Amino acid sequence: MKKTSDGSINYKVLQLVLSEDCCDIGVYENFDNSTLYYSLLITSHPKFNQDIEGIRKDLDIELVNYPKNGTVGDVVGLISYFGLEKYQEILKRVLDLIVKYNLWDNWLEPLGVYIVSGVLPVAMVNNPIVWYPITEEGKITLSSTFTLLDDDADTNDFLLHYYRNRLRYPSISITEKVTSKNQLKEWIDENWDEKIEPELRKIPPRLKKAASVERLAIGLWLWKMRDKKEMSWEEIDDEINRLEKHDPDFFGNGENSFIPDKVKGPDLVYTAKMSLSDFYPL
Repeated sequence: MKKTSDGSINYKVLQLVLSEDCCDIGVYENFDNSTLYYSLLITSHPKFNQDIEGIRKDLDIELVNYPKNGTVGDVVGLISYFGLEKYQEILKRVLDLIVKYNLWDNWLEPLGVYIVSGVLPVAMVNNPIVWYPITEEGKITLSSTFTLLDDDADTNDFLLHYYRNRLRYPSISITEKVTSKNQLKEWIDENWDEKIEPELRKIPPRLKKAASVERLAIGLWLWKMRDKKEMSWEEIDDEINRLEKHDPDFFGNGENSFIPDKVKGPDLVYTAKMSLSDFYPL
C-alpha cells in the first residue's frame, strides 16, 4: 500500500468524501496525512461498512447524536453511552476490526465512536514505537488518552480479549533494571537480524510517500458517482463545472490545480478501487 505525502492538503477536495455528517477531521488535532488517507478508505470501503452495520445490528445500537465542535472527552464518551456491558462489547468488536483490517490501536476510540454515532473522528498520529510500562493493578492503558479501570469483575473478559490482540505485536520485556540505555541498544543490535527484523515484517507498514490524499478522495468521489449512482461522464463533468462555478479554486489553482475531467477520471477511479482493494479485498 502506498504512503501519503506530508505536504499541505486541499480540505475542500477531501470533504467530497469526508463530509461533516460522516467524519470529524479536527477533533484530535494531532493527525497526519496517513490518518486522513485511512479515513477515506474506512468510510468508503463497502465491506468495512457492512461490518460496522453488522455490529450495530448485533448489539442493537441506534445511532446517537455526535457532538459537533465537542471536546475529545465529549466524543470518546459516546462509546459508553449505552452502559458498561455494551461498552465492553463495542470495544471487543472494534479490536476484531483492527485485526481484520490491519489497523493500529490509534483507531480504537474513533471506530468505537463511528459505531455508535455514524461519524468517524480522524485518529491521532500512530506512533510506530510504543512503550508499555508496568501496568498498575486494576488499570490498563489502551491508548494515550484512554485508560480502563478494572473495577468490575466483568471487565476481566474484555482485558483478556485485549491482551490476546496485543500479542500480535512484538514486545521488549525488561525484567530487571538495566544499567544504562546502552545495554538496551546493545541487545537490540545483537538481536536485530535474527529476532526483531523478521517480526517487523509481520506488522502492517505505514503508507508509502508517493500517494496523494486528494487524488484518492477525488477517485473515490468519482467512483461513487460513476459506479454507485451510475452517472455518465457528461453528468459528472456537469457536477465538476458546478463546483468550479461556485468556487474557481475548488480543485486548486495554478500549478497545484488538478481538475478531474473525463480524460483523467477513469484512471483516478481505477487507482481508488485499487487502494480500497489493497486495504481489504472488495
